[in-house]
Amino acid sequence: MKVDEYIELLRSNYFDRYLREGGSAFRLILTDSQRTTQGFESTLRAKCEKDGAAVILLRSSQVKLHLIDQLYFGLARSIDWQSEILKFLDSHVLVGGGYKTRSGKIDVGPEPDKKDEVIAAIRKTVSSDHSYCAEFRIALTHLCLSCLTVRGQSMSMHGEVVQQWLRGELSSITPLKSALIFRKIQRSTARHMLYSTVQFLRRSGYPYVMLLLDLDRYLDAVSVRSRTIGLYYTFNATMELYELLRQAIDDLEKLDGTMVIAMAPHTIVIDERRGLERYQALKMRLWNDFRVKNSQNPLSPMIRL
Repeated sequence: MKVDEYIELLRSNYFDRYLREGGSAFRLILTDSQRTTQGFESTLRAKCEKDGAAVILLRSSQVKLHLIDQLYFGLARSIDWQSEILKFLDSHVLVGGGYKTRSGKIDVGPEPDKKDEVIAAIRKTVSSDHSYCAEFRIALTHLCLSCLTVRGQSMSMHGEVVQQWLRGELSSITPLKSALIFRKIQRSTARHMLYSTVQFLRRSGYPYVMLLLDLDRYLDAVSVRSRTIGLYYTFNATMELYELLRQAIDDLEKLDGTMVIAMAPHTIVIDERRGLERYQALKMRLWNDFRVKNSQNPLSPMIRL
């Protein structure tokens, strides 16, 4: 299938309505060359950004996608948290308040009633919203408060360190203990943080979220001597990636308004060492039960471009 044809199919079946209404989907895109992959990436990004959607691209040469915590940190580093928080506050917390923004901060004003009103709104909008996981609620509360000032002073001094925590850049958790965050984001919590972050992006104003995963390096078994810049992976890491993708497919309903597109070279279906044949749990979720010779089901979870 040609790139333009497939993206038009995605537009009519997913972008225009389904994702906007909270639907979710997963697709594995097989490409015959790096040129095809780049063409698909650029065309898809242009279409999604024209729709006003959030587009996050994570490459296996830069991010260890088989580790859910590293995948999350890669996603968090792709987000301009300051900008998104300001949009979130404007849309859900300070609606109609007439507050002024100065240098990336919102001035609440010196009146005690105004401050109490804003804190109550954050408590109602963030702290009491159990669709976010507990740690994300605490982090989001501090990010919101850090963007609000009273007499020139931020209502929370933890904004920057919380962002470092989200991006996996915090060397010690000690600075966050006073913010009631007591552990780093780990493999056991990263998945819930991912679901919460996607939901936050949707609520900050994006009609849908496009998460692109470039899996190329996981199929690239080269000797150490032949390697270039970037990350390379063992067979075991590739199997861990397949398990992560399997879990993503099974948990799709938790990714509100999100499409996950994994891009891989077409050798993933024929490689006897690292291909899908080595991980049947994922293959069975992607493989069509019925096939027509020389034809593809355009709505199949696996498409070759």
